[in-house]
Amino acid sequence: MPWGYDRIDADLVTEATGTGVNVGILDTGIQSDHCDLTVTGGTNFMKGSPNDYSDDNGHGTHVAGIIAATNNTLGTVGIAPDSTLWSVRVLDQTGSGRWSDIAAGLDWCMSNGIEIISMSIGGSYNDSVATAISEADDAGHLIICSAGNGGNNEDGSCEEENMTFPATHSSTIAVAGMDEDNQSDTFLGEYSSLGTAVDLLAPGTNVLSTYLGNDYRQMTGTSMAAPHVTGVASLVWETMGASLTNEDGDSTTAEPNDEIQDILLTSAETVLGTCEEGAGLVNAAAAIDEAVTRSN
Repeated sequence: MPWGYDRIDADLVTEATGTGVNVGILDTGIQSDHCDLTVTGGTNFMKGSPNDYSDDNGHGTHVAGIIAATNNTLGTVGIAPDSTLWSVRVLDQTGSGRWSDIAAGLDWCMSNGIEIISMSIGGSYNDSVATAISEADDAGHLIICSAGNGGNNEDGSCEEENMTFPATHSSTIAVAGMDEDNQSDTFLGEYSSLGTAVDLLAPGTNVLSTYLGNDYRQMTGTSMAAPHVTGVASLVWETMGASLTNEDGDSTTAEPNDEIQDILLTSAETVLGTCEEGAGLVNAAAAIDEAVTRSN
């Protein structure tokens, strides 16, 4: 059990595992034959076949494991292990990519009914991606982004305003990274970008997850924090499922993503009491309790 899994009380959740919830990971791809991952499908916007959405960097595979590593006797366990994973490769072997491909990846997720989109990606503002995010949000998709790794003063303020796009977009959930409780007086990762656009805090330091070659590795950054929130969002979406759709599977609300986001923010745990954490540390058990209350 990774420390972050325990810290956000994912181990206390027994009612949901992410079953039936589609999660698209816009990243370097995912090692689809990893023994601890199940990848349903995906697409590739890099060179080569669109059907080759495998990972030759490791970043995307690591993100995928935090969200949905299989609950078995191997390696580690994801927060929502039964989520339906989709690998949307928009970054190359070096972790670089073009905004046009990222916008295309968002469009692909919209066209393929991917409810939750995880983006541990950051850079300067891009209009085409901003438009795609707005369209996805309007269509009911939930988009979760890493805040960036620009560092901070750990002084209780958000004066840095050094978050990267697309986390700065108003229609995304922006996630800052925290240390293990015994590593920092403030629990805030010194690497984490900050700003008034931060929505949630999540574990980001020395996070154990799946890696290339059927391996496992610890990695640090807000790229690791964002998928913790994605995993909890998948649990909540499953729990709210019946109240978000009718018998035909059609949405009963134009904005199911807003309902999920509100649950995540409302149920967050205050650990810093400053703008550095947004609404607070994401809490899986509290989020499920809130979802159950609302769905009854």
